[in-house]
Amino acid sequence: MSPLFILKDFIFSAVSAGAFAILFNIPRKEIVHTSVSGAVGWLIYIAFFKILQMETIGVFVGAVSVAFISRVLSYKRLIPSTIYLTPALIPLVPGTEMYYIADGLLRNDMYYTFLHTVRAIKFAGAIALAILILYSVPDRYFNMFRKKNP
Repeated sequence: MSPLFILKDFIFSAVSAGAFAILFNIPRKEIVHTSVSGAVGWLIYIAFFKILQMETIGVFVGAVSVAFISRVLSYKRLIPSTIYLTPALIPLVPGTEMYYIADGLLRNDMYYTFLHTVRAIKFAGAIALAILILYSVPDRYFNMFRKKNP
């Protein structure tokens, strides 16, 4: 992976997360944090996919990183974590798989449709499991990130 490829992926995933942050009408000062969180999650996914050839694990670890960053930011900036989590997960959502499922259904190719359905369920399940695991961690472990009152 060349540095230019990494930079391009970082920018595009940050822009997509930021665009969805604007669409979801989150506060303006939080858009940059959400964009960077989404870009970091995408780069972790790409690293696992391109280097280790483990796509589903990459989605899981990317979603864990996004959920962790969202939770830390929520404690640091005193804003609900879903403000950061929802738009930042957009780059990891299996949208192309959903397109391929619809394409296979229209072409009546059931093997192709089944293959992409299983992949979409694996990716969505990995994202859901990552969020579930990280949000099951007790709050006391994140209190060190809490904003201190002067």
